[in-house]
Amino acid sequence: MQNKLEMMRIFCVAAESRNFKEAATQLGISPQVVTRAIKELEEQRGEILFYRSTRQIKITADGERLAKQAHFAVGSIDALFVKDTKEKRDEMRGTVRLTVSSVLGRKLVVPALAEFATRYPD
Repeated sequence: MQNKLEMMRIFCVAAESRNFKEAATQLGISPQVVTRAIKELEEQRGEILFYRSTRQIKITADGERLAKQAHFAVGSIDALFVKDTKEKRDEMRGTVRLTVSSVLGRKLVVPALAEFATRYPD
């Protein structure tokens, strides 16, 4: 059905939710997708991860153990796609304000700022 990483991501959100509908809302998917992903994960692992009732879910001891590992694994993979914070510190961002005469501004400042704005759009 789904790739294993996506199933783990769904499981992590479900583990912190009161029910599968709440997890689905957070993920922007239907509750049926959450239910199917959890069911498939339980079948693959051969263990029950949640006790279910019509209104709520309760994570099992096996589910708790998996949740700890899954949160770490999914977080580590997500971190691979985030820019290094050192790079972010080295980027220039913000508003530039200058006060110059209109002649000087048009001839010198505007061309220089155009190049600067292209290099540092934020």
